[in-house]
Amino acid sequence: MGALPKKRLSVDEFIRWWGAEGDDARFELIDGMVVAMGRDTIRHNLAKLRAVNALRDAIRRAGVNCTALTDGVGVYCDATNFRLPDALVDCGTLDPESSMADKPVIIVEIVSPSSENRDVHEKMRDYFAIDSVVHYLIVYESRDYLVHHRRTDAGPIETTFVTSGDIRLSPPGITINAQDVFTEAE
Repeated sequence: MGALPKKRLSVDEFIRWWGAEGDDARFELIDGMVVAMGRDTIRHNLAKLRAVNALRDAIRRAGVNCTALTDGVGVYCDATNFRLPDALVDCGTLDPESSMADKPVIIVEIVSPSSENRDVHEKMRDYFAIDSVVHYLIVYESRDYLVHHRRTDAGPIETTFVTSGDIRLSPPGITINAQDVFTEAE
């Protein structure tokens, strides 16, 4: 990996720079500045896997035309912000060669001690800047609860704290069980 750019970039410039790097390093663009992403702990990685599995299984049960994806696929928030959510559900037309979601509807972040402030504040602003995003789930897996932020038809963001039971995510018309996000299904 070469040196990170010192100047502010647009998302288009960032995507070109990242593609030219040719490695598997993970980066986000935050207010035009390239930021390297840290490595996962096994705990964090397993939590992401549980989230994407719960979403994938719910998509399959509901028969909706959406895809659950794990991190590494980014979302275009605005001209100077590009994020890599821990998991997402995309209901658009995906290009298998792209590293960007087409129409993210559900975004999931797994909270770690170093990311909590960003996940709760900055990322919420960035994710809801995307017109297609309806649901933002912030998972506190070590405490077995999650926060479900949902864009309402009227526009405001509604927030629910969930420790158990089903969570209806409509659109796209799927339901996940909170416990499936916290523990492996039997």
